[in-house]
Amino acid sequence: MADSSLAVRLATETTQVDPDSAAYWNTLGAAYYRAGDPTSAIAALERSITLSRGGTGFDYVFLCLSHAVLGQFDQAEYWRDRTGMWLEQNDRNSSELLQLHQHACTRCGVHRNRSVSNS
Repeated sequence: MADSSLAVRLATETTQVDPDSAAYWNTLGAAYYRAGDPTSAIAALERSITLSRGGTGFDYVFLCLSHAVLGQFDQAEYWRDRTGMWLEQNDRNSSELLQLHQHACTRCGVHRNRSVSNS
């Protein structure tokens, strides 16, 4: 947990240096999620999406996971599906995002990915 706290602190500092960087807000959202603070993660990720005018698969997958932790499964499933669509349209070979997406599918109780084909 100490590493998670450090990650949140460092990511917070970067958003203060450049508050208009969507990438920094995404990093902060991921750090909050990993530190066990899904509510703060959602706020940071929503800021990332606003700044980037739509977001990325990494925004979506951490929103999915954060909503799932909070038991907000309709929202989690929405963001899980958005992640899958983003992967289909942008980067089907991102191993890190694919792993996170699979984790999100499992977290939402869906073990077979509906949005990304396995071929």
